[in-house]
Amino acid sequence: MLPPINKKMFLNLQTNDIHIWTVPIDFIEKDINHYKFILSKDEIRRMESFKTYSLKNEYCFIRANLRKVLSFYLKEPPEQLKFFYNDFGKPYLNNAIKFNLSHTNSVAVIAVTKDNELGIDIEFINKDIDIFEVINVAFSSQEIDLINELKGLEKYDMFYRIWTRKEALLKGLGKGLSLNPHLIDVSNYTSAFMKYRWRLIDVIVKSGYTSSLAINNNKTPINMTYFSLAGNIPNLTREVCHKSLV
Repeated sequence: MLPPINKKMFLNLQTNDIHIWTVPIDFIEKDINHYKFILSKDEIRRMESFKTYSLKNEYCFIRANLRKVLSFYLKEPPEQLKFFYNDFGKPYLNNAIKFNLSHTNSVAVIAVTKDNELGIDIEFINKDIDIFEVINVAFSSQEIDLINELKGLEKYDMFYRIWTRKEALLKGLGKGLSLNPHLIDVSNYTSAFMKYRWRLIDVIVKSGYTSSLAINNNKTPINMTYFSLAGNIPNLTREVCHKSLV
């Protein structure tokens, strides 16, 4: 069983704060039943729907970490948090805390803020895939032109930058891929700002990965702080990294 919440772990958010959490998921134990007590009945049913043992473990571990991170702000036991879902499956809490989660390969990221809707996405940079199969279906003409101007590996870097921006914005809007990604242009920050009134931020999480954040805040400076959960779920370390974005 996990230790109870330590009051020293409680965190406070100011209006313009965004906290970015990284959670390594490449060391998940073979037996993670001790995390299951944190999950709701719905989450356990969702976990059991996965076909492989590794996917069950990954889902359980990530959801337990999400609950633990949010408990730092809400000052409630993680197992008592109640999630709600909009019509497109985006989870939310019935309070002022806004959050979003993404994961890929060996890392998950969680973004937390106080008042503004937000979305985050992270992708492993896989240079073995045929990016043009995706580009021709999901990218705008402006985005395609931007990628075609580049050469070699720069094409892949820009592909993942655009893709994570697009995913983050779609997740922030709360409609997922119900909106046609081909019609969402994020080739530059101004396009998203002018059309959707959202701010796009490139997030540096881990070498070999690309991550982007979208937040419905285009009027005030943003203070972004990075945290990480390393090892067992209660262990909290704060990275020395603080950014003020105008």
